[in-house]
Amino acid sequence: MTKRQQALWKQRKELADSGWNVKKRDSVHFNEGSETLNHAELKLVTCWYLKHELDYRVDTEVELNAGEVDVLAYNPEDIIVVEIETNADRATITDKIKRYITDEPPRDIFVIDPVEAPRELMQRYEFVAEEIGLEP
Repeated sequence: MTKRQQALWKQRKELADSGWNVKKRDSVHFNEGSETLNHAELKLVTCWYLKHELDYRVDTEVELNAGEVDVLAYNPEDIIVVEIETNADRATITDKIKRYITDEPPRDIFVIDPVEAPRELMQRYEFVAEEIGLEP
């Protein structure tokens, strides 16, 4: 096992020990509820960006006791959550921070509004990069 594999295993174990149900491989799942095509497409673009530009492992619709996150991403040094949320207000964002970040392994949450995202695919990709704001 390489050092990177060991570090990823350690991150996944920390998440699992905290109640996060994380897959061993990168995975993108649809939400069983009322997920729109716009939401699903933006989730896929987000995962692609995190995986291929920032070298994160990604999992979607990850469950924990406090709910389910759209995207959970981790690498050997970091764990983040990305929520695709239409017209999120301050109360919604505060609630998500409380449920998914406070006293949990992820260090940050990024909320992306699919209504604000451009329709053209490459523009969506650039939009996600700007919204997340992490450097490759």
